[in-house]
Amino acid sequence: DTWQWHGKEDELFKSSQKVYAEAKKGYSVTYDSIGVGAGVGSNFKQLGDKIDYTPFNAGASVVQPDREYKYGVKNKDHFSNLKAQTWFNVADRMMATYNAIQKGEQIDKSDILSISSECSNLEALITELSTPKKDYDGKGRIKVESKKDLAKRGIKSPNLADSFVMCFSPVKTKKLVISTA
Repeated sequence: DTWQWHGKEDELFKSSQKVYAEAKKGYSVTYDSIGVGAGVGSNFKQLGDKIDYTPFNAGASVVQPDREYKYGVKNKDHFSNLKAQTWFNVADRMMATYNAIQKGEQIDKSDILSISSECSNLEALITELSTPKKDYDGKGRIKVESKKDLAKRGIKSPNLADSFVMCFSPVKTKKLVISTA
């Protein structure tokens, strides 16, 4: 299940308190540590640091940079940053799921992506996941369309999709994810 709310930047501590209370029920937290979310970790420490949380820095270097992504190309040569690597991890899972269901291909169960049709905000999630365009950096590596470029197209930040995608970060799998973008 998902839950979300809108808070102003000066309400970050209040948002951190909400997430902290949920996380104490046994959830792990991944939070967007860039921009507004930069203070979330210190807020958790102030609240007692009794929960499992991990910052997600979308601009960070790729995980396992020398590992082959596909066709002999290494992660570091294919993806511009961790955000691109994580978004394309989700896209690869979606394609694998499609190939398994529609084409009957044998796919490792760990590569399947299944979202319950009863998921709240499902339509919004689908829309947001399919909105950002693939882009390239100056070295020809794949990146995800920036929030600035989305805004130029009149599109709001895909916070729900970012939260969903962070669940599949190659850094660590999470149960509860927040996005403060």
